[in-house]
Amino acid sequence: MTRRTPSFRAAREGSAWPAGGWRHAAVLAAVVREGNPSVILTTRAAHLKHHPGEVALPGGSLEPSETVEQAARREMFEETGVHVAASGVVGTLPAVPSPAGFMVTPVVAWVDRPAAFKLDPQEVQDAFFVPLDDLRAITPHVERRAVPWGEEDVYDYRWQDRRIWGLTAKVIHHLLAAGLPQEGA
Repeated sequence: MTRRTPSFRAAREGSAWPAGGWRHAAVLAAVVREGNPSVILTTRAAHLKHHPGEVALPGGSLEPSETVEQAARREMFEETGVHVAASGVVGTLPAVPSPAGFMVTPVVAWVDRPAAFKLDPQEVQDAFFVPLDDLRAITPHVERRAVPWGEEDVYDYRWQDRRIWGLTAKVIHHLLAAGLPQEGA
């Protein structure tokens, strides 16, 4: 396949955010291209005020005049030391609101398997690979919860000794549902 997969929206320079009071953030679903495709996840540092010790996709707030693609790539590098080439970006998944007031846009990209991570200890405790086939084989627990904007499904994946839940699990769920695009698509 040589074009972008239709279930992904292309992240583009200069896209305007809608008004509404949300703070904007981006996360990177970095899919390692060697062997069985895997996604890179992190464990947030234990000393953090919000979500300490939780499994997360690398990401954070957009800086002024930064696009979601730029923010996701920057955050991935700052947190894990993994460089993501702009040419590796496939596109975005649907934005996910968070109870903390962020509208989070997941960016999907192909990456080479890093030889090692260079973690920022102020943000990340560790980083690891989860094969997408393993995630597909898991039936997540799904709970309907009230959130400030209504109700939504909250996904909870258990993989090895780790709990992947909340916003990260929702992004993983969207990634698996969208299907993995062909590299270069």
